[in-house]
Amino acid sequence: MLKEKDPAFLFYTNDFLTGTADLTNEEVGQYIRLMCYQHQKGHLSRAQINRLIKDISDYVLEKFVQDSDGNYYNKRLEAEIDKRSKFNTKQRENGYKGGRPKNPSKTQIKAKQKPNQSQLKTKQKPTESPRVENENENENVIEDLNEIVIKEIGGVGERENSNVSFMIKEIIDYLNVKADKSFKHSTQETRKLISGRLSDGFEIDDFKKVIDNRVSKWMGTEWEQYLRPNTLFRPSNFENYLNDNSAKKPKTATEIGAMLDEHDRNW
Repeated sequence: MLKEKDPAFLFYTNDFLTGTADLTNEEVGQYIRLMCYQHQKGHLSRAQINRLIKDISDYVLEKFVQDSDGNYYNKRLEAEIDKRSKFNTKQRENGYKGGRPKNPSKTQIKAKQKPNQSQLKTKQKPTESPRVENENENENVIEDLNEIVIKEIGGVGERENSNVSFMIKEIIDYLNVKADKSFKHSTQETRKLISGRLSDGFEIDDFKKVIDNRVSKWMGTEWEQYLRPNTLFRPSNFENYLNDNSAKKPKTATEIGAMLDEHDRNW
């Protein structure tokens, strides 16, 4: 049985646009046609290229290299074809092995959990209705969820103690009162910044000191716009703000520029 030809290959549009920026539209068409023929026929001889494209551009031909037999091929396309072939082969092999093991069904799980006769005899008769039992189970689940808050940061699941949630809320509430803002303590980026500084060993009083320091300097100035979590609690700023005990408000951009990172200055 003949091996079926792969009908496609990965085409990275951004890389292609960058690599063909110096080609004319006609040359781009020549380039695409040669790559399609290479994908289907393999390495191309000069005679094949001349039959496919009568007046091949030298700039297009530079996109191809010659093998030991003098035939032309595009190295990037060759690598993508090989990569896709290996992937397809691996998928077929996994299929022959039966694929990934299936998770047990609910019926199978229940069958495994079915009590034996001795367990049935010793099992006490329930004193509450099934509905009451379900309600108690739900209450237990809610209590468990209140103990541990599951959050997603950057695609990685992290466990956050409920106490940390209260600390984040207290910090943001303090900032809102001091700076006359209305930031939300539930914003993911804000929670990530504050949790990061807490994990560094800083405490609530440190956050309040940072807020107080910046409010005393920036409130009522052009820098008031930077009284925000994204600036105050950023790793590169936080400790500097914490240790800045000067109460004088900055009058020029030069005075405050040293305290802001490049991101904030270009906001």
